[in-house]
Amino acid sequence: TRSLAYAHHELNLVAELENAKRLCEAAGLSVEARFDGDPGAAAHPLLAQVLREATTNLLRHAHPTELSITASPVAVEIANDGIGDGIG
Repeated sequence: TRSLAYAHHELNLVAELENAKRLCEAAGLSVEARFDGDPGAAAHPLLAQVLREATTNLLRHAHPTELSITASPVAVEIANDGIGDGIG
């Protein structure tokens, strides 16, 4: 059990970008997603996890209608028209 709980599972940034796009579209958002650079290039190993967490937080708290995600081997940028709970 410990090996499963602490196993290192590296996510693929390009695949995670596609997953984020599909998930957000399924939630009714208009999504523009793109990968800048060579999709075969090695991306920083944490970027896919950052994108996954950002997508989760965006859907839970921002409630946007439009979303833009740009990823590259060294960065992830997310822009949306939503606002957080309790802001305003």
